[in-house]
Amino acid sequence: MLKIQTAKTVILAGDAALAEKVCERLREPGVYQPLIEAPMVRLVEDGVFENDCVHVGLAIEALKPTTLLYLKVPSDVAQELRRLFPDLTPLVLNDFDPVWLEKYLPLNKRPVNLSDLMNLPGSECSGDVFVIEEDHNFDSVIAANLASAQGGSVLAIPSVSNNELDSLRDALRVWANSNQPDRANTAVLEFIQSRLPPRLITASKLKSISFITKGVPYGILPFNCPTTHYFSFPLLGVAVLAGMLKSHDIHLCPIAVLIDSGTVGQSELETLRNGFNNAGYYSRIALGTQATVMTATYLSQHLPCDFIFYASHCDEVHGQRVVESFPDSEGIEHVICYDRVNNICGSPINGHVELVEMKSPVTLDGVDWSNKAKLTEMNAENLIRDFRAHVKLSSGMPNTRRFLSITDGGKVQYSDSLGMSDGIYIPIPQVVGGHHYPLVFNNACCSWRELAARFAWGGASAYIGTSTKVQNTVAVKIACAFSKAILSGKTAGIALFKAQREFAAKFGYSPYLMHGYLFTSYRRLPIAIRHQRVVSRLSHMRQLYESSPGIYTQAAAVFLNQELNHFLQTM
Repeated sequence: MLKIQTAKTVILAGDAALAEKVCERLREPGVYQPLIEAPMVRLVEDGVFENDCVHVGLAIEALKPTTLLYLKVPSDVAQELRRLFPDLTPLVLNDFDPVWLEKYLPLNKRPVNLSDLMNLPGSECSGDVFVIEEDHNFDSVIAANLASAQGGSVLAIPSVSNNELDSLRDALRVWANSNQPDRANTAVLEFIQSRLPPRLITASKLKSISFITKGVPYGILPFNCPTTHYFSFPLLGVAVLAGMLKSHDIHLCPIAVLIDSGTVGQSELETLRNGFNNAGYYSRIALGTQATVMTATYLSQHLPCDFIFYASHCDEVHGQRVVESFPDSEGIEHVICYDRVNNICGSPINGHVELVEMKSPVTLDGVDWSNKAKLTEMNAENLIRDFRAHVKLSSGMPNTRRFLSITDGGKVQYSDSLGMSDGIYIPIPQVVGGHHYPLVFNNACCSWRELAARFAWGGASAYIGTSTKVQNTVAVKIACAFSKAILSGKTAGIALFKAQREFAAKFGYSPYLMHGYLFTSYRRLPIAIRHQRVVSRLSHMRQLYESSPGIYTQAAAVFLNQELNHFLQTM
C-alpha cells in the first residue's frame, strides 16, 4: 500500500504560474504538497461561492497546516474565508520571492519543476502516471505535486474540444440506449484510443494511471493497472485531498449508508450489510418503500459516514421544453429555450415540501447552446445571470414570467437521476456525507456519465459508477468483491481493478470507472470508540446546522436529530 504524507504547508492560489514557481521549491519525494485553487466567485446568490469556500476552509482545517500560504488570492475570496473561518491566518505572497519564502518555509536546494517530471515522447510509461490535457494550468501543477510525491511522471496529451466532448457524450448515450450498441461501442473506444499515445496503452510496467481531464472516461479502456479520473473543475485540489483526508482517522465515521429502491431484481444489500457489520460498521439501510427521494437526499448529503452504496436504476428522465422571454439588466427582451425536470419530495419539517428543478439550456436568442464562441461573443454569461435574477424576482408572482411555450421535452440530456420508491432522486449535492468525504459506490446503469462530477464536487473521497449499462448479476458480483476488498484494507483503486478485471477482459472495456484518489483506504476504528464516534459526529453536524440560518439547514438539523435519536434507541 502506498504511503505518502501531506506537507505541513498548504497553498491556496489564484494564479497557476505563481503556484508552480512556489511548488518547485517545496516538492520532495514521499510528501504531497497540498495546492488548492482559490474558489471562483460564481453563483453567489445561489450559495455556490459560499459552499466552495466552506469546502476549502474545511479541507485546510483538517490538514492542520503549520503554514497557510495565499498566492494572489482575490480579495473577495480572502474576505469570505476570513468570515467563515476566522482562525485561518495566512501568509500572503503576490509575486515570486524566494528570499521572502526562505524566511518562512524550508525550500529544497534544487527546484523540481514540471519539465523534470514530464514523461517525454519516446520514453517508456511505467510506475504511476498522471495524464493531463495540455491547456489546464492548475491541473499541471497538481499533477506534478502528485507525481513528485509518488515517484511518478506526468504525461501531457492534446486537449479535447467542447464539440468532441459533446460528440463523445452522444456516443455514450447511444451505447447505453441502443438495442445494437456495437457501433457506438466501437466509436467510443476508438475515440479514446486515438487521444492516447500507444506507449501508454501498451505499457507493461504501469502501476497506476490518474487522468485529469475535462471528463473523457479514458479508463473505459481495459488497462492492465488501476485507473482513476479527476475532472478539470473548480476545486480540483480539494477533490485530490478528499481521499487522502479520508485515509486518516480524523474523518472516519463507521456508518455505511445502503440505499436500495428494490427495483433492480437481485440485490447485493444483504451481502454488503453482513460485510460492513462484520467490519464494525453501523449500517443505515433504506430498502424498498423506505428508499424515498427525501431519505436518499438527506442520507446522501448530511449523514456523516464512510460509505454510500446505491442499488437502483439510473437514466436520463423526461421533462419539459420551455421557451421564455425575459428582460436583461437594461430592460432589453431576450428569449431562452431550455429543458427542465422538476421533482417534488417531502421534507423532514412537517408540512413542508421541497422542489428540485434542473434546467438544461438549449438556445439563447436563437443561438444553440453548443456554439460556445457565439455565446461568448453575445455575453451569454451575463444574460444567464439576468435570467436567473428575473426568475428569483418573480418567485411567488408567476404572472410576471412570460412563457412563450411549454411542451413535452422527451428525455432531457444531462438529467441523469436515480429511481426511488416514490419518484426520481436528482442528485445535485452541494455536500456529500456531512463533509466527511465518504466513498460513493453507485451501482446503477450509466451512473458515471453525469453523476460522477456532481458527487466529486460535493466532496466524495472517491466515486465509482458504471460506464454504461451493466447486467445485474455482474453488478452484484463486482460490488460484493469490491466491498470485501476495501474492508480488508485494500485501497479503492486496487480493490476496483481486481473486482472487475475478469469482466473488463471479457467485455473489452471497463464496466466501472472511478473518480478520486486512487489510494484511498480505510482502517477499522477500535471497538471501544465506534459508538462514541458516531454519536459525536451526528451531534456535531446537527449543532452546526441548528446554528445556521435558513429553512434548508433547519431541515437538515431536524433530519440529523431524528437519525441521532434512532441510533441511540437501536444501538
